Amino acid sequence: MCPPAACGFSTTIYAGEVFHDVSFHDPDGVPADLRTRVDPYPERMRAAVIEKFGWESGSSVTTATSAAERGDVAYVTGCAFRTVSCPTQVLFAAERRYLTNEKGSVALADGFAPAPAGYADRAGDALASLARSPRDLVSVLDRLRALRDDVLRGARST
Repeated sequence: MCPPAACGFSTTIYAGEVFHDVSFHDPDGVPADLRTRVDPYPERMRAAVIEKFGWESGSSVTTATSAAERGDVAYVTGCAFRTVSCPTQVLFAAERRYLTNEKGSVALADGFAPAPAGYADRAGDALASLARSPRDLVSVLDRLRALRDDVLRGARST
């Protein structure tokens, strides 16, 4: 079993679940009390998500470089996914929105103010370019590194 970060799971999902929860019966006020802790989006959590996932995306693309040079498409593919999903987490935090599911999140983040122009297209085009040749794999990582850098510039300026 892989650790939560490697599987793309972030514990901030719990805060999002509390934020989006609509309780039909809450006689003790427990969910309502918890919601006051996550609405509005906590600034300390925002800064921590940007820092953690900004670092992780950089680590993923850097770690994949030597594997790309060897043509290790399986390893590079895993790292490429992390290099897109982590900046997506950054964009959600910069927008002060909770990411509770990664499915469709890149397209949604594409519309956020801090997202670089064409975020979803750039990510999709890079991932669609994954191939066996070391040269192609290194090129994909270069494109993802540039995309990640653009996300972090935008997120840190918000």
